[in-house]
Amino acid sequence: MKNKIRILRIIQTLNPAYGGPANAILDSSISLVKNGFKVDILTYDKKESSYLKSKKINIFNMGPGYTNYTFSINLFLWLLKNKKNYDLFIIHGIWHFSTLISRILIKKKYFVFLLFDYILFSN
Repeated sequence: MKNKIRILRIIQTLNPAYGGPANAILDSSISLVKNGFKVDILTYDKKESSYLKSKKINIFNMGPGYTNYTFSINLFLWLLKNKKNYDLFIIHGIWHFSTLISRILIKKKYFVFLLFDYILFSN
């Protein structure tokens, strides 16, 4: 059996109160899992937050993030420790701490998805 491609998605929040991006990420992640991918999600939400109950998608809440750029030492340390467990990374949003640390830690295995423009960029 072929190994599953392991994807880590990083987003500020999965709170449905913030609108469509959270729902789109959850729905597309479930679809990716159904099509044979392994998907985990890393957020700035509070540790006790639970916006999705699924046995197939792990959600790691490292929040809260601080300042308008969502600085989080917890997210940085988690990503530093766990980046080797993933084949590629999808960063949702651009003006956040996660985009900077992805560029520093992950190098060429990440994509930045700008939800407001529906454009996919990679380095």
